[in-house]
Amino acid sequence: MAGAMCVSGNYDLTPLNLSHRGEYLKLDESGVIRNSPIRHLSHLSCPLIVAAGNGETDEFRRQARSFADAAKETGTPCDYFEIENRNHFECILDLREPDSRLGAAVRKMVGLRA
Repeated sequence: MAGAMCVSGNYDLTPLNLSHRGEYLKLDESGVIRNSPIRHLSHLSCPLIVAAGNGETDEFRRQARSFADAAKETGTPCDYFEIENRNHFECILDLREPDSRLGAAVRKMVGLRA
């Protein structure tokens, strides 16, 4: 595997479970732990791209930064950045633009020329 791309994710479900979404998520503590990627960093075995849009909520950006920082602390190569002029739903659109920061990072990760 060349690597993994994480865009606009929830990497720790604790805050989600404490919000009104917790009413329908119905996760107990073991479910939060089981489904929170930040709790499973020891399983990482490839480089990461972690990105969030600069138009996203503070919480999405905080979670992305925290996940990237925690991954780096384990020694995992990780490239974190915010995607300019994109919100939560638009970030992924940059994949169709090979010269965008996200497109270029993915192309580099998989060994394609920019």
